[in-house]
Amino acid sequence: MYHASVASLPLIPTSLKEAIASPVWLQAMREEYDALFSNKTWTLSPLPPEAPLVGCKWIFKTKLTTDGSLQRCKAHLVAKGFNQTTDVDYAETFSPIVCHTNIRLVLTHVVSSRWSVRHIDIMLF
Repeated sequence: MYHASVASLPLIPTSLKEAIASPVWLQAMREEYDALFSNKTWTLSPLPPEAPLVGCKWIFKTKLTTDGSLQRCKAHLVAKGFNQTTDVDYAETFSPIVCHTNIRLVLTHVVSSRWSVRHIDIMLF
């Protein structure tokens, strides 16, 4: 069994000020920010006068390898969705998450029926 040495891992910041002061976490934040723009996750636009502002916050995590050593520092920029109101801040929601049990069930049926399987990735904008 492997154990990570806590002393060797970068401390997870508890504030934006701490994160910006650390080159490791600042780089992780830059990578996340660049990925959001390159994937066209959102675009900056003026806030309509009647719309309330939905804030965001940074979430920080350390990813470890199987032997417990540091793989990378990861930063996520997330919206404070608890402030949103249906039909004011958003009209619909979509979550591209599937339950692993459902995948196994479908693949079991496919194999037992001797069907062929094709895979396609679909990206919705």
